[in-house]
Amino acid sequence: MIKREFEFGDLVLQRNQKDSEEGKLAAGGGAYKIQMKIRIGEYGLEDLVKGSIPRTWKAEKAKEVL
Repeated sequence: MIKREFEFGDLVLQRNQKDSEEGKLAAGGGAYKIQMKIRIGEYGLEDLVKGSIPRTWKAEKAKEVL
């Protein structure tokens, strides 16, 4: 497992869920901004178009946008 740490304001891509109908190669949902760090490896995200996302996400499910 790759340990990932992000800072407030970092842009990340969210990995597709395994239960997605299209599978792991489906197009992703776009870039998200780190809104807050909940605890080690867990973050609150903000969709750049729709705003705040109602649940937290684990860092292992995200990849930083360079």
